[in-house]
Amino acid sequence: MALLHPLWWLALLLMAANDHLFKQDATLSGLVTGKLSDVTGLFVAPALLATLLAVRTTRGLLATHLTVGAWFAAMNLSQPFANAWAGLTALGPLPPWQPVVDAPDLLTLPMLLVAWRVLLAAMRKAPAVVDAPGIGQR
Repeated sequence: MALLHPLWWLALLLMAANDHLFKQDATLSGLVTGKLSDVTGLFVAPALLATLLAVRTTRGLLATHLTVGAWFAAMNLSQPFANAWAGLTALGPLPPWQPVVDAPDLLTLPMLLVAWRVLLAAMRKAPAVVDAPGIGQR
C-alpha cells in the first residue's frame, strides 16, 4: 500500500512543514514554497485518492493520476474553477483553501510521472483485510 511507502510519508511531512513552517518564514520565496507545495501535493494526492477509492487495477491507478492532473490543471488555469473549489472547501471543518491561479505551476505536472514510477508497485498491494462480520468482505 502506497500510504506505507517511506517516500510518500516524506513527501507528506515535507508538504506539512512547507505549509505550516516554511511559508511563514519571510526569508523564503513564495516561488519556492509554492512550487514545493505543488510538487509534494502531486506526489501525495494520487496514492491518497486511490486508497480512498479502494482502487486496485492499473487502469484505476492511471485514472487517479489523470484525475489529479486534470484537477490541478483546472485549478491553475481557471479562476471560476478555483473559486468553486474554495467555496466547496469552505463547507468543511478545515480552513478553506485559497487557491491562486498560476499557469506556470503546470511545469510541476511531471511529478505525477515520478509518483507513478515510485509508488505503482506499492499502490497495487492490497491492504490487509480485517476478518470481522461485515468488514472487508467482498
